[in-house]
Amino acid sequence: MQPLELKEKVKENIRRNKLIDPGALVIVSVSGGPDSLCLLHLLSQLREELHFAIHVFHLDHLTRDGESTQDARYVESVAENWNLPVTMIEADIEE
Repeated sequence: MQPLELKEKVKENIRRNKLIDPGALVIVSVSGGPDSLCLLHLLSQLREELHFAIHVFHLDHLTRDGESTQDARYVESVAENWNLPVTMIEADIEE
């Protein structure tokens, strides 16, 4: 599937199933992995056309010997580069 085709399928699915109301705030939880970044990218491309706002959320579990913090920094930089508000939270959990 080509990127434009995927974007159109996502847009049609949002409209057909009334997933996002105009004027809505969509909170997108982003791990930093390819799936959540792809979702964020698609939604950020559709937000003006479908008239909704996005707020990025990331929870750093402080695991994987500092790798999770690198993920958090990356998510924060992506959000800032795409001019999206972002909330970053740290939670020290046991693995």
